[in-house]
Amino acid sequence: MRRGQWLARPLIGAILTLLVGCSAAPEPGPSLPTFPASDDGSAATAASRSTDSGVVPDDCSRILPVDQLVAVFGLPLNSVMVRTTVGVPAPSVGRLERMDCAYTGTAPAGPDSGKRVLAINAAAYTSPDAAHAQWVLNTSGEDGAHREQPVGSAAGVLVERPGETLLAVQYGSGTVTLVLPDRALPSGSTPASMLVDLARRVLPTMAGTAPAPSSAPPAPPEPVRALR
Repeated sequence: MRRGQWLARPLIGAILTLLVGCSAAPEPGPSLPTFPASDDGSAATAASRSTDSGVVPDDCSRILPVDQLVAVFGLPLNSVMVRTTVGVPAPSVGRLERMDCAYTGTAPAGPDSGKRVLAINAAAYTSPDAAHAQWVLNTSGEDGAHREQPVGSAAGVLVERPGETLLAVQYGSGTVTLVLPDRALPSGSTPASMLVDLARRVLPTMAGTAPAPSSAPPAPPEPVRALR
């Protein structure tokens, strides 16, 4: 018994020392660096608009986030990627900037693998008149059946042709063109309704091109004429 007590005392002391050490507050170490969320196309990047060189977002993942596109189409997550191409200004027509967005299917076994799912062109001009002139010129040169398709208060033209449907919208001093290749769509949807839905998501990202609110006073009501 004495020998057992003698062996137990060092063991109990070691356990108490360990418990005291664990209860002490850890010494502060070097702070770890933080990184923004990875921009894999599944969500809009967290970068501020102040980093953009103009009024149109410099990254297509913020013009139309991929997670919104797959939600509208009913596609699996991480099955689409987007590629951003920065265009050049065209002073002769008053174009200040242009962004081209190519959305492509990436699921190896999916029907969209390697195929274009959607294309978007977003551009900003020096004035609404310059944007309108180029919008009219571009839409008139498109092959296919044309019909008016406004998007809210923005003017739009829908062009239907074999293989794809196009929607061109003028939004103040900006234009947006969306091209949807023929594909299976969710039940009850049409190419026109899908393009209008997508355009409604794109236009708010181009707030810098939004038309100025009308400053004209409302027309006075017509006087009520008494019946004789």
